[in-house]
Amino acid sequence: MEDRLDRHRVPSDQEAIVTAKGCFEAIQRLAAEGLIDPDRVGIVGFSRTCWYVETALEMFPLSFRAAVIVDGIDQGYMSDMLFCPTLKACRTDIEDADGGKPFGAGLQAWMQRAVSFHTDRIQTPIRIEAIQWYSLLQEWDLYSSLRQQHKIVDLVYIPNGQHILQQPQQRYASQQGTVSWLASWLLDRSTVGNRSPPSRDPVAEAS
Repeated sequence: MEDRLDRHRVPSDQEAIVTAKGCFEAIQRLAAEGLIDPDRVGIVGFSRTCWYVETALEMFPLSFRAAVIVDGIDQGYMSDMLFCPTLKACRTDIEDADGGKPFGAGLQAWMQRAVSFHTDRIQTPIRIEAIQWYSLLQEWDLYSSLRQQHKIVDLVYIPNGQHILQQPQQRYASQQGTVSWLASWLLDRSTVGNRSPPSRDPVAEAS
């Protein structure tokens, strides 16, 4: 699902929630029509839609067998700490979504709204792809949180890529890594009930 065209007309604290519900309802509809197996659904987010994916994983933790997020934002605590002191647009975007700054009285709103405070709800194996150092710092929030909870998560770092990757080897690492991750969880019946992570992609590691 693409960025919402009406995202500036929908209340910011509802933007990701509305999209997550749309994903869930799409699964329900397609499953009811016999077009998909609802137990084998994956979800992928890039850039802003990573926020939508994380929200969907927290709201509907049993609806997705695998997930991939690539170089994204999630309007979370780390994003606010890293980027918002100097970026006015970032300040407005995150504060509108999470109910102010994560200090004092505003912290209570953050505890309810920010996805970074609800990772305990996530049950889906996630592949996280970070491009350049600032993305790695931002994604470390989610990665570390899931690791500390002993959940299935993999972090791939592409240190010198662009937001939309240009170099062929980097694109291959990203795209083939996504395909391999999803195929392992969605198609390999030996993993059903096992939940063991797939083998690492050597191309992704080398990049």
